Amino acid sequence: MEQRPDKPFDSKITIGLGDRGEDVVTIPPAGVTLSRLGPALFLLFWLGGWAVGVYWAADAARLHSTPWSGRAFIMAWLGAWLVGGIFVWASLFSMLVAMVGIERVAFDFDGLVHTRSALGFSRTRTYPIRQVSTFQYRSSPYGSFGGFPGTGGLTMRFGKRRIPVGHGVTDIEAEWLVGELNALLQRRKR
Repeated sequence: MEQRPDKPFDSKITIGLGDRGEDVVTIPPAGVTLSRLGPALFLLFWLGGWAVGVYWAADAARLHSTPWSGRAFIMAWLGAWLVGGIFVWASLFSMLVAMVGIERVAFDFDGLVHTRSALGFSRTRTYPIRQVSTFQYRSSPYGSFGGFPGTGGLTMRFGKRRIPVGHGVTDIEAEWLVGELNALLQRRKR
């Protein structure tokens, strides 16, 4: 049997039983620091410009004085602009979860329930336990972006997809947590 690393002494991550007897891993917020707040504020500023761009483009597209070819270009641009905005919103939400939110991984009897919430917003996904193959950790050769510990290293393998887990955990916590998550996964698959 492979020996797993010990829980870091300063980690606030908890592992316990939920209300229905499911195994629950709770990852609390890492906290707000200047190095984490900077990228989040930049994305918030970008989204302000994004919203102005959406408004102006939509307004120009609906004007009858805009030629048909101009409206077609604006509609294509608006589609790409909206996709970019969705990615930025998702990134900002991940940053907020790491700073002030909470992440929860529950090993229910028929699935794995991954919940991320911050500032009253929540996103819950359920994955069939049989299709979750493993949790993996790889440290980033580039370090953390702007001192912001991200999710690049800790992922859940679901089929061919990699689902980020552990928003805001440190590398030391991630090394420990991957062993704990894999042990809980194997126990539920039996």
